[in-house]
Amino acid sequence: MEFNYNLFGYESHINNEPELVLIYGFAGLLAAMTVITLLSYIFRKIGFEIVVNYFFKPLLLAFGLCLFITLFPTMALYFIIPDLRGVKLAYIWITIFSGITIFSFVNYTTIKKFGHDIAKNSQKKEFRSRSRR
Repeated sequence: MEFNYNLFGYESHINNEPELVLIYGFAGLLAAMTVITLLSYIFRKIGFEIVVNYFFKPLLLAFGLCLFITLFPTMALYFIIPDLRGVKLAYIWITIFSGITIFSFVNYTTIKKFGHDIAKNSQKKEFRSRSRR
């Protein structure tokens, strides 16, 4: 007994053209990142720093990580498995995206601290390797 993928009525259209899942997925991420960047700029100018720091920045991190992390598995599955249906590819995409989003919101402070530590270490290395006259 197989799982019924015909839940919402769009599955026949998605199964006929599985490459639309990839196109809409990547284009949707890029469009969402652009919109969230503009919204965070507006909210920062208004004075809502808390909303920007605790909602928009983790969401941007999630979209950025999702863009790079989902690129390899979805392309590999699309090209390696020729009979992979578009609905399964969409469910895989949704699963990866939701996992990365939850991870980004839960661990945002740790990831931010890690990024600051890397930047600080690179500045120290650059300072030490400067030429002295």
